[in-house]
Amino acid sequence: MNCNIQILSTNIKLKNITNYIQILSIIISIIGVSYQIYCIKNNYLLSSVLSICLTFVLLLKLPNQICVAFEESNGWTTVYGTIISTLLFSYLSYITFFYNV
Repeated sequence: MNCNIQILSTNIKLKNITNYIQILSIIISIIGVSYQIYCIKNNYLLSSVLSICLTFVLLLKLPNQICVAFEESNGWTTVYGTIISTLLFSYLSYITFFYNV
């Protein structure tokens, strides 16, 4: 019985930590989108900042999605989708950076 209480308190602590990570990911996405808008309005070359920010946002959301996936079996679909999206945004960042140099 004591073991179950410890697991429950660990899950609550982990969820609290992932909530703060979610807030950080929102801040990063706002910064990335704002910079991309700035670049477009000032006729700068395409920047890889937005795709890099989105890559980090997806990576920061992953721990929370994994927590949910352990409780809900269909949550793993979201985890796999996030991993695929992260890889695609990473590749987009790479391509954008090297074609604009």
